[in-house]
Amino acid sequence: AGREADWPEYAKATKKEVGDHTTNGLWELILRRRVPQDTFVTPGVWSMKRKRRISDRQAYKWKARLAFDGPKQIKGVNYWDT
Repeated sequence: AGREADWPEYAKATKKEVGDHTTNGLWELILRRRVPQDTFVTPGVWSMKRKRRISDRQAYKWKARLAFDGPKQIKGVNYWDT
């Protein structure tokens, strides 16, 4: 469980982000235990954001984005198109 009271909203947002990338064919999820030991795994970072109404500052949407460290990727190994 997260420290923030709205962590379940972020959990839903992360599932949506992963699901969208999978559905759109942008990646193929592979379990870490199935990755060969000598394979470099590109590091990634989650970015979380609450969208708020201007009038009352109430959060109405939670967004999660997963970004990978581009300079550590190798064309033809970690990506093929940009």
